[in-house]
Amino acid sequence: MAGRFAHPKFRSFLADGTTPNASGKVYVYETGTTTETNSYTDRGAGTPNANPVILDSAGEANIWLPSGAQYTIKIDTSADVQLSSTDGISSNDLSTWVISGSNIYYSAGDVYIGASSGSETLDVTGTCAISSTLAVTGVATFTAAAVFNGGLTSNGSITLGAADDLIGSSTSDININSNTFLVSGASGSLSLVMSDNLAVPFSIAETSNNYIACSTVNSSEFIKFGNATTNPTVTFQGTGAIIMDGGYVQIKEITTPSATASYGALYTKSDNALYFQDGAGVEHTVTIS
Repeated sequence: MAGRFAHPKFRSFLADGTTPNASGKVYVYETGTTTETNSYTDRGAGTPNANPVILDSAGEANIWLPSGAQYTIKIDTSADVQLSSTDGISSNDLSTWVISGSNIYYSAGDVYIGASSGSETLDVTGTCAISSTLAVTGVATFTAAAVFNGGLTSNGSITLGAADDLIGSSTSDININSNTFLVSGASGSLSLVMSDNLAVPFSIAETSNNYIACSTVNSSEFIKFGNATTNPTVTFQGTGAIIMDGGYVQIKEITTPSATASYGALYTKSDNALYFQDGAGVEHTVTIS
């Protein structure tokens, strides 16, 4: 097996860096010597090149180097003026990316960015910036923070580890079309920070099973809205009902709230009584017999 110079052909320019080295000469030697050795016209190393290899009018040629050795590559002009001589080149140094029209692809193995090894087909160590849409049709596993300044569309599962973050900017969309969005780990959490003044900042739409389930793993866990200092108003719109199949409702003691026209309020205060306040602000003691 041999490795090929990138482009997809070997390409050489004159000293100005822009003019093709037309009819230039490429010598291949055993590294550090002037002992000629073969390069080849094909990946299978079946047909050796002449030595030197004579470049075409575009300064190009098919040059493949056998694996397992190092070479010295000397490049001259057609007038035998040396442009460069580089020792220690091996087939591992040559690109196996293939250009096809306006596309480029690689099918020889995995691609590692930021590290010399990895476990995935594309394995990125460090920050990966995506400024447009990332379409995932399988499982996306993030072992560091994932920040999206464009849209994230998943047709599969998205798994975040115990210490990972998935962050969308103020102009980003995160769309999960099927399967699950899983936040794992003992301290994992899903945090949504919405922009102000949006009519519907966070929407969950269910279309097939006629319910949306929000549950905990065990009875010692809670589903909470707000925090210790900021407690939002939770509004259930429409004409439906809130039904509890079991359990109970706990209401924290408060002071008398401000009245809201057309709405009633049910609450308890430090005197251990239960009160109902009507829309006009009149407080009534609730008597349970």
